[in-house]
Amino acid sequence: MRVLVVDDSAAVRKAICTLLSTHPIFTPCGEACDGIDAIEKAQTSHPNIVLMDITMPKMDGLEATREITRVLPEAKVVVVSQHESPEVIRQAMSAGAKGYVSRSRVATDLFTAMEKVSRNETFVVIKGK
Repeated sequence: MRVLVVDDSAAVRKAICTLLSTHPIFTPCGEACDGIDAIEKAQTSHPNIVLMDITMPKMDGLEATREITRVLPEAKVVVVSQHESPEVIRQAMSAGAKGYVSRSRVATDLFTAMEKVSRNETFVVIKGK
């Protein structure tokens, strides 16, 4: 499955891509540094899954999620964020995300989230939950 990694931090993008390289099914198909870049790269790379940060310059991840799910409804968005408030999670899911993983839980829960959303299931996990 093709995965687009979206985060304004190059270090976070690299870490997630390195983690993805350990999985036999998920392959990074690109990286984006903000919401506008994410929309453009999604339209050219046609990912199965988009791993989306929320807080980014130019366009935040919520708006980018709305647009990506509008133009590429087959792409599943999993938000990967440091935000853990129920309201932010609700906003992400309302924007079209199918999954939400707290950044502190990436190493333990990201693959499970991606597997579930690829089967059209939802997945939400935050710190300690």
